[in-house]
Amino acid sequence: MPRQGNLVFASVLWLAIFVSACTPMPTPTRVPPTVVPAPTVAPTSLPPSPTPVPPAMFTFPKGAMWTYQGVVKWELKGKAQQKTLTWKMSVTDKIERADGVVGYVMNGHPFDLAFYEDGKKPSDYLYLAKANRVYQITLLDAKPIERVKNSGDALVDLLVDDNLVFDFPFTVGKKFGPAQLTANSDGMNYWTVTEQKQTTLLGVKGIANPEVIESTLNFKTNPDNQSVFMVPSIGITRFVYHHNGTLSDVDVKLIEYSAGAVVATTGQCELVASKAITAYTRPSTQAPVFGKLAVGDSAPVGGTTADGWIGFDPGVAQAANVGPFRLRWVQKSDAFKLQGACDAPNVPVLANLPPTACFEMFMADTKIYPQANVTASALVIAKANDYAQVVAANDKWLELDLNVGSLKQAKRGWIERADANFNGACDKLPVAKP
Repeated sequence: MPRQGNLVFASVLWLAIFVSACTPMPTPTRVPPTVVPAPTVAPTSLPPSPTPVPPAMFTFPKGAMWTYQGVVKWELKGKAQQKTLTWKMSVTDKIERADGVVGYVMNGHPFDLAFYEDGKKPSDYLYLAKANRVYQITLLDAKPIERVKNSGDALVDLLVDDNLVFDFPFTVGKKFGPAQLTANSDGMNYWTVTEQKQTTLLGVKGIANPEVIESTLNFKTNPDNQSVFMVPSIGITRFVYHHNGTLSDVDVKLIEYSAGAVVATTGQCELVASKAITAYTRPSTQAPVFGKLAVGDSAPVGGTTADGWIGFDPGVAQAANVGPFRLRWVQKSDAFKLQGACDAPNVPVLANLPPTACFEMFMADTKIYPQANVTASALVIAKANDYAQVVAANDKWLELDLNVGSLKQAKRGWIERADANFNGACDKLPVAKP
């Protein structure tokens, strides 16, 4: 597929890049007409903090599929039964409306395994996502789906708190569900976010970087309790159900996730925009805005993050930038598609950098000292394309946090100020005190 405007973004954007690098860069020489520039500012300060509408935290393509495996217990004719089985959940259709409501026609849910019996079939249901709230509708027939397709139907009786199953962002202690019940403190008959922690999904097929932030959601009633473990960019990662009165237990974990978004498997991985997309200098909406991709723009993909950001090469000269700082970032959504060889072996998974932190980018072998003293033995020698966060500076020395960046050492180190090659908010660093 030909690229339109992907080789070079508008020359008026070179100042925004200059700001993020905090070092001079050559002026681009080719100018496509489709890029909307970010506001320019003085070279020594950050652009004004962008205030974009936060992207949806629940967005999956048609064809996305989750495969779970675990133990299910039930009772049959008075005898306890137990089986280890797999269960699939998938997006069979996706309906996008002009009012911002997105309908996901779903097949299968781990909750289907409650009161399991041999031969049980996956259920059909509907997720309605509006902003960062998601509502679940049981499908007894196709009428709710037809209503979602009808742009004149406001769906006011479906988008109600009684149907609410996810309310992003998750924070520990957050409650959502029927309004008349969430006011109670007994934790019954509404959803509660009980825990949020960093965990690993090591071994889950289809996930490039297993280090994630996972939230636990509980829903208790008098007869039963269910826990949903959720990662916004991936979905439900574990489901646990227990019935208090009779034998019915479910504990299944995600073993494979297929996003279903890649349309080709060979050639250079490219991002192709189907809607206007805001791009950032780092993988965060809190980072400075780089500009916009217009409909039809394409760009080669240079990396991804575990939480759903895609880094692309802007095609602009930037001699002072290295590694991930050479990329510009968009959050994964249905506003673009990926085509080509976009799997992990071909597209690296990169660390998600702090949105405005100051970094030292190494252009050549550089000694990093354990203290501000050139006579000391080098703590480590940084190589070209390494980078580390700068935490303090004076007119002679920079203090680095070697654990934030490519070196991954839980130490502080020092380099001479003469070796400075900055990227980020580097004009207001604390004064280094050797």
